[in-house]
Amino acid sequence: MASISIMVPTRNREYDIIRLLDSIKNTAHNTSNIEVVVTHDNDDLDSKRVLNAAKDVFDFKIDAYEQVKDTVKPFNLSECFNCMAAKTTGDFLWALNDDAFFCSEGWDSILLSSAEKYLADKPDKVAYIAAGDSTNSKSTLESYCCFPIMTRNSYNVLGHFFHKEMTTWGADCSLWYVFDAIGRNLNLTNEIIIDHKTFHFNIANPEDGTMRVIRDSPSFYMESDFYASSMSVVDCVEKIASKDIRKLRQYIDSFSENKERVYHSRGKFYRAAIWGLGVELQKSKEGGG
Repeated sequence: MASISIMVPTRNREYDIIRLLDSIKNTAHNTSNIEVVVTHDNDDLDSKRVLNAAKDVFDFKIDAYEQVKDTVKPFNLSECFNCMAAKTTGDFLWALNDDAFFCSEGWDSILLSSAEKYLADKPDKVAYIAAGDSTNSKSTLESYCCFPIMTRNSYNVLGHFFHKEMTTWGADCSLWYVFDAIGRNLNLTNEIIIDHKTFHFNIANPEDGTMRVIRDSPSFYMESDFYASSMSVVDCVEKIASKDIRKLRQYIDSFSENKERVYHSRGKFYRAAIWGLGVELQKSKEGGG
């Protein structure tokens, strides 16, 4: 049976991480198919204590890892998730915050059964799955997912979960953009609901949260290296995402004799044409949707 790996970075929020673990225990149908991988700073002794105790309390696998807190370099949340992803064993990788908690009964069964049906005719097993975030508007849910899920095959092909250049803000948007461009988004935003204390509305202290970033505007929303590119948000995301789109497209096409495809993205069509080892990605104004 397929399994789920949940990845959670935390810092100084013992109550929140226990609430998340409790919500998994209280809402999942089969916790034997779930593992939770948590990372915390090496100076966060309270989280270490609580997580060690949690391993003996909950009936699902919990792996907690320490990372050395770097006081010089800006915190890279995407790299943090990538380190956790490398330690996972599940068929589906799910990025969560420590202030999130599950609201939907049987979300694990919904995820696994829906994914099985969606992937039935996709031998490459490449897919992105979006769960619902109760604090976001419908318009936001249609453009990206705060807590994305991807298949193991997707992770293996990309070589990462989040792109390391999207250090904090925008990593979830970029990931959605990649899978939407290749037409591999499974929308479960109505079936699986997650609640959380959204960090962007100043509910949490940045030092105590999962994102240790300077809270000055605009560097809170995008770090300095993101701005240094002198590109707009869309242009920057598109440039970073294009390499990942190419990787996934080539892998998917390796399962088919058809080496040229047209697929939908953000109301426009993108054409991927295979040229040897490269892919030429072109926007087309024709069509609609």
